[in-house]
Amino acid sequence: MEFQQFYLVAVYVPNSGSGLKRLEYRVNEWDSDFQKYLLSLTKPVILSGDLNVAHSEIDLYDPKGKHKVAGYTPEERNSFF
Repeated sequence: MEFQQFYLVAVYVPNSGSGLKRLEYRVNEWDSDFQKYLLSLTKPVILSGDLNVAHSEIDLYDPKGKHKVAGYTPEERNSFF
């Protein structure tokens, strides 16, 4: 939504899927294309929604061994979000 002073963007980011089947698509295409879109906006942006990523261990219950789980891979956590 465009407001006078900013854009409000609500998004559902695709999950990398079981077995990380869509990880490459998520990181190399979706994140890249979405970043380009956000950078094309000419006002400040408020981003909300389901980003399907946990950036820190505190965002997960029992984070041990979760580095290869959708939403917590290093590739997803190091994305531009």
